[in-house]
Amino acid sequence: MSRKQDILIYPTETGDRWCVKKEGNKRPSYSFDTREEAERKGKVLAKEKQSDMKVFDSQDTLMKKMNFNRRRGQINYHVLKQDDHWIVRAGDRKQAKHKFKNKKLALKEARKAARDHSAMLVIHNPNGAVEKMQDLRGIPAPPTR
Repeated sequence: MSRKQDILIYPTETGDRWCVKKEGNKRPSYSFDTREEAERKGKVLAKEKQSDMKVFDSQDTLMKKMNFNRRRGQINYHVLKQDDHWIVRAGDRKQAKHKFKNKKLALKEARKAARDHSAMLVIHNPNGAVEKMQDLRGIPAPPTR
């Protein structure tokens, strides 16, 4: 079984550029003028590889770590009927994240949350059985008008 390679982001020795490389590689794969540009590329690579992205400062101190391994800690958002309202629930939590008067409003909020967190959306019928599942991992939000 092969080990996932983390994506490392760090400044050059002179501090004028930011490098992106896969852990274990000798040379960086990419170089950018700003840390923000390097982090954007690092996130793309980490999502593709389902690995971690680590950002270091000039003293090799870990500044940020982001986990893109979807097998660990994957969150699903559920839309369920509860009493006289519809709720959006994250993961296995018993408490509702949001409550709505109708299913349409609950679905709108749940889709947004699932897209924002690259998650699955699980839609239940009024009896509680799973009606539909939507994979919203990696699907960008529609443009705002």
